[in-house]
Amino acid sequence: MKTTISIRDELLRRLKARAALRGQSLSRHMEETLERSLREEEDRSESVAD
Repeated sequence: MKTTISIRDELLRRLKARAALRGQSLSRHMEETLERSLREEEDRSESVAD
């Protein structure tokens, strides 16, 4: 799915640099970063509920 989001210039530069270092497209890197962030947030929520 395609979407449009607003990202601060400095954050976009950092994301592009990390994607390049990993040999990934910006889209793929952002997708993996968001997935990891959501998973970590969910894990923290589950551990607080225990």
